[in-house]
Amino acid sequence: SGKYIGMDTDGGAAIFNYAKAVLTGGTFTSVGGYSLNNRQGASMEIAQDVKATGGIYNTGAELTVNGANISNSRSGSHTIYAWSSAVIINDGTIHNNNAGNATVFAEGTSTVTIDGGKFSIANGKDIHGWTSCLIDAKGSAAYTINDGEFKGHIRVQTGAEMTINGG
Repeated sequence: SGKYIGMDTDGGAAIFNYAKAVLTGGTFTSVGGYSLNNRQGASMEIAQDVKATGGIYNTGAELTVNGANISNSRSGSHTIYAWSSAVIINDGTIHNNNAGNATVFAEGTSTVTIDGGKFSIANGKDIHGWTSCLIDAKGSAAYTINDGEFKGHIRVQTGAEMTINGG
């Protein structure tokens, strides 16, 4: 347990991971960017006793969420952002409280598998006129949703794939 704060106002995360990180407890936040930053070739596993209040940036890496509480209130940020990454969500509470961004956004060649959890987003549009969406797939991203509770709408953009088996 404990609280970990990224203090760099130019996007410094509480943790920048370039290897393997296993988080089993604690609260992670940042004053200027995503709370957790998982980078090229790395892997991060997040357990249920973890709270990330500034979202997760995941690029070219593997991310597994096992029951964590992940939220975001910062404008211009998704709660979970994946670029050409593998994301597996096995449970948890994932919420985005800002307008114009997604709770889970994947693009590039990302694959996202959702096997449970509660997903929600604040309603509204941001100043650019974009509508908030719960799940957003862009580029060649592919989602598979097997289970979960979803409060918000799903957007599948040109070239992306969405398979819904349950929920």
